[in-house]
Amino acid sequence: LIVKPELMVKKSLEKLENTSLYEKLDHDPTFELHDELFKLWVKGKTSNFVTPKIAKDIMGISDNTKPDQSGPTNRPSTLPHFKPGKPYFYPCLKIYYVPFKLDNFKVSLHFNQ
Repeated sequence: LIVKPELMVKKSLEKLENTSLYEKLDHDPTFELHDELFKLWVKGKTSNFVTPKIAKDIMGISDNTKPDQSGPTNRPSTLPHFKPGKPYFYPCLKIYYVPFKLDNFKVSLHFNQ
């Protein structure tokens, strides 16, 4: 499937400008949702549903020990790839099946000699 980028931009803008297709939010919930997801991962880690390594690799949850040695800090990593980024729109193309007859296609084979 080959699609011209200009067509994708045009169709995407048509969808985004049509406010009857979606409800515009008053504010971006990305950071609140990230905080909620982070807390769920910490709970999963402390309940042994996920290993500390997986929690660190996926969500950046620290496994450093607290100063009083009472357990891990479970603090969020400060590395930028663990922080939520700016949300963006990307189109999902729906591919339709178009029946065809094999007689309409010419097959050619080329062999290097």
